[in-house]
Amino acid sequence: MSLEVSPIYKKWLFLLPWDKGNNSPCPSCDSKAIEYRVIGNREKNLGWALIWCNSCGLGIHISRMHLPANAKIVSFEEAEGHPELIRPSMAVTFIEP
Repeated sequence: MSLEVSPIYKKWLFLLPWDKGNNSPCPSCDSKAIEYRVIGNREKNLGWALIWCNSCGLGIHISRMHLPANAKIVSFEEAEGHPELIRPSMAVTFIEP
């Protein structure tokens, strides 16, 4: 049995803004307003990420991922009690896989 994901979710999943910077166009609206947060445990190299567009307000949540080498990472300890470090700067509608 294979897991089918929507084509737009795949586009978001392969956006990888930590490698390409904020110049990547949004897969949903083509605007160059992409932001991300990666939260995780550096020692275990495991965490999760939020990627969203500040223009259209769409994005995705990626869970249980290896931490990207080029990403700015917020540790679980840093995030505890400081939701402003991890939440998007706007209301985001997360696309379902």
